[in-house]
Amino acid sequence: MAIAIHAQRSLAEACGAEISPAACAAPASDEALLLRFQTHGDEQAFRMLFSRHKDAFVSFLWRLSGRRSVAEEVSQHCWLKLIELGRGGRWRAVHGASFRTYLFTLGRNRFIDAYCRNRAESARASLSDAEADDQATAGDPADLIAKSQQAARVARLLGELPSEQRDVVSLWMANFSIEQIVRLTNAPRDTVLSRKRYAFARLRRLIEAEDVPRSVTRCRSCCRISCRPR
Repeated sequence: MAIAIHAQRSLAEACGAEISPAACAAPASDEALLLRFQTHGDEQAFRMLFSRHKDAFVSFLWRLSGRRSVAEEVSQHCWLKLIELGRGGRWRAVHGASFRTYLFTLGRNRFIDAYCRNRAESARASLSDAEADDQATAGDPADLIAKSQQAARVARLLGELPSEQRDVVSLWMANFSIEQIVRLTNAPRDTVLSRKRYAFARLRRLIEAEDVPRSVTRCRSCCRISCRPR
């Protein structure tokens, strides 16, 4: 556990997680940055690339897996894989696909291979959300807590869905279009739309089931009466 935390922090330091917002606003495309790293060993270019995508990538993987520890491990694996490909001169841009699509596909495939097809492996990657949240070092504490609680709730609710539905919703929440999801999941368009529809219906029921008891509890506490329907 401690090794996993140390490895993730080391990766963040190596990729320059503290890079300034001005640097991230550079006009170079993601593909150009990675090619600069691959061709010229430009580590600053890779830091910029990492800074652009690291948060959205981990959030996507957290929603996909339902566990922060798994998201961190998969993210770390993918960034290290990109470093390995770049240093070996083996990364190639995919025609018609953005770097972001390439990265998220890499993460999705890693999750499926390492966790969905081998659940024993995921059992050994148990890191509590509280421990993972200790890695946050910037921002207002109240905002960080609120965001962490919201992300944890979304991940927990998505964990109640069948894996095919969770896959579609996670990609959709990461701003992938239906057409892109069709290509990434290799599923017919109607199937993707059906999975999305059933997933959101299920999520709506889960949210209502959680929220109704809370409102009843608040009403009983304030009014001292039962909220049973007449």
